Amino acid sequence: MSNVTSITGRGARPSHASEMSFEQRNDLLKALCEAQGLRLPKTILPEGHALWDVGETNKRALATELERLPYFMDALPAIKLRLEQERPEDYGNIPIQTVRMNPRTGRLYQDAPDTNPDDALGYTGDGFSQVTTFIRPDSVRQGYQSTLLSLPNHIRADAFNYHAQQRRDSDSMTLRTVVEPHSGARVIRAVTSSKHSLVTGDDSAVVAVMEEKMPDSLRQAKVRYTRELSRSQMELIWPMINRPLVVGDVAMGGVRISNSETKAGALKVEAFLLRVLCANFTTAFTSDAKEEEISLKHVGDLRYKLVQAVRRALERIEPFAIMFGDAYKNPLPATRGEVLGKVQKVFELADSTMELTAKLWDADGNKSAGDTLAGLVNALTRGSQQLDMDVAGDVERAAGRLVAVGWNALERKAS
Repeated sequence: MSNVTSITGRGARPSHASEMSFEQRNDLLKALCEAQGLRLPKTILPEGHALWDVGETNKRALATELERLPYFMDALPAIKLRLEQERPEDYGNIPIQTVRMNPRTGRLYQDAPDTNPDDALGYTGDGFSQVTTFIRPDSVRQGYQSTLLSLPNHIRADAFNYHAQQRRDSDSMTLRTVVEPHSGARVIRAVTSSKHSLVTGDDSAVVAVMEEKMPDSLRQAKVRYTRELSRSQMELIWPMINRPLVVGDVAMGGVRISNSETKAGALKVEAFLLRVLCANFTTAFTSDAKEEEISLKHVGDLRYKLVQAVRRALERIEPFAIMFGDAYKNPLPATRGEVLGKVQKVFELADSTMELTAKLWDADGNKSAGDTLAGLVNALTRGSQQLDMDVAGDVERAAGRLVAVGWNALERKAS
């Protein structure tokens, strides 16, 4: 954060962007972007130009969309349930020569004594494409997959089965399958050589890493999770929109984790900002010069690399969240002592817990969120990490409640 203190004054607590003039916050934004490797897109109208009426309308629409997004902590159970519903299963060490296509259904199965052709598996486009790379004749360079898919099932099966039987490779394949949640059908979505592994790079590993290694800053992040059978995207978002904006300002920032579980691409982690480019609220994302791609095509556990990549991205976006994020400009409704007293009463916490919370409030120096809702939440979660499990759970629930409903959590008995 030395880049922040150098702008706002060495040793001084930085003001929030909502308290700065546009020139001050624009200079700060550019300095932070240069330091963190984010390339700001150029504006269409001059920086500082006020939004038009249509721009204000579009801004409110985005603010409403972000408001509806769940907080990351609250969304975790639903994301995990969505992944569990797919019931992923790998069928490994299948010789290439034994893969067969059912001529009636066009689905795939293994020609073995204990298998039934009627139990053949469906496949995604990526899954079928990867299967065909194992059985494709060496003389065919391109178009093999699309040609097969254009044929009627029985003709396609004849061609597929003939070419599978002709292979003389000693290698075997692993079929990665999931249950498609809407149809309930089990499908092949990826195929890999048996000597490679994708298991530690799938979304369940991503979620496990985020849950186990969750830094405090994630407690103010909202999440947007988009999942398809071949790829997914998780965006951890800090809204930066609940203040007057002009051309050149940023409306949100976050970390994007893009994943392909079918070998179609790498697992990519990148920090981003969304900048206002025009008075009608046209926006564009920054480009990230420090984005990290983690290969899914090698042997070994990818979780360690993922932890490091996510942590680095979060550290890079944290200064923007603190300086521009909505959560960090939510000031205390009373003195720290009065607020802590209210928290203790509403959530029935011990005196020792509140003393520890007060002690840890400014533990991060200039990185601390100060006298804000985020400052209180961070102090509570830091304190919980030093408490016994039974006590820590009560403190975590108090912090989660404050994140979810804000200061209103102190107006009634916590549920």
